[in-house]
Amino acid sequence: MKRQSFAWVIPLVAGLVLLSGFVGGVALLDAVATDLARTGVRTTGEVVRVNPGGKLPATADVRYPVNGVPRTGVLVMEGHPLYAVGDRVTVIHDRGDPDRFRTEEFPNDPIWTILPLGVPLLGGFYLVVRGIAGFVDRRRGGKHRMNGEPRG
Repeated sequence: MKRQSFAWVIPLVAGLVLLSGFVGGVALLDAVATDLARTGVRTTGEVVRVNPGGKLPATADVRYPVNGVPRTGVLVMEGHPLYAVGDRVTVIHDRGDPDRFRTEEFPNDPIWTILPLGVPLLGGFYLVVRGIAGFVDRRRGGKHRMNGEPRG
């Protein structure tokens, strides 16, 4: 009797673990932004500069007062740049760390989160597809490799 291979299970499980890490990371970023929106101090700010981006998301420099002292922070704008220079925006900043802020429209997730979330998303997707392909190949009796050559 021929021994059946379950090598397809390893990439499938690893891919699912990576994808769950991606989902967990996105949920954590959303929870942090939602908490700041709920507990932060609201003030009116003004957009003083807009960088339309390119390969990275667009950003805007936003000036806003904290206890009467003006501060300027960089706001990451996902999607298209919604703000223009001179726009007045509602800034929500952390009481204990006024440099941590968001607006009502943008959660201001740090740019450095792109790589830690992108790797599990792309790697997890690749491994899940590879695991499914291994399962399908096993079900067909392993007669074909992915490159089309018959097994020897």
